[in-house]
Amino acid sequence: MVTKRFYVGAAALALFFLLVSYLIAREYDSSKFGSVESQVRSYQAESEETRLLLSYADTFGEQDEEAFCEALQLNIRKSRDRGYALVNRLRDFERANLLADYELVRRQYYLNNVELWLQSTQAEQKCGQKDSRLALFFTETMRTCNDCLVQGEVLDALRNQCPSLQVITLATDLGLAPIELAKKRFGVNTAPALVVDNSKLLTGVKTRAQLASELGCN
Repeated sequence: MVTKRFYVGAAALALFFLLVSYLIAREYDSSKFGSVESQVRSYQAESEETRLLLSYADTFGEQDEEAFCEALQLNIRKSRDRGYALVNRLRDFERANLLADYELVRRQYYLNNVELWLQSTQAEQKCGQKDSRLALFFTETMRTCNDCLVQGEVLDALRNQCPSLQVITLATDLGLAPIELAKKRFGVNTAPALVVDNSKLLTGVKTRAQLASELGCN
């Protein structure tokens, strides 16, 4: 009888500690999720600001083209830097997260990336400036794509070597309509894949040396 009570008590205690651990993990997970969600909202707000700049120019014309282009490029750089910081947070979150449902946040992040790509292209068309090389990085997010992870790390290293390189990450497997159109436009059928300057398609994992040569980052 004593032995039975001992095992029942031990089981109850183990269950208690398991529940406490679960609640702590859930609170910590929610805290991390809240931080990422807040950054995505900030990213979205910056994208909206750039969208309004472009809308203003379409409505009234660029009365002061130099000031307009300067403001436009500044906003795009701000969004680009925030996007770089966020993509690494999302990668870490995807690896570690088990509890919080962040599907909406993830989708919003990649939609913001689409908008950043389009805004960067519009800025070049309107201002005739090309102060960076553009690489669209097509990756998978719904499963572990080891080649995608390797290519992402290579691109991160290359950006540090080549500050003029602008990398915009697009998820191929979320069913987002603008990204599906981009895949068809550039002939992207697999991941990882890169599209350089809205024209040249590169498929498969590329080394740092290969990409440096393609992008003029030697």
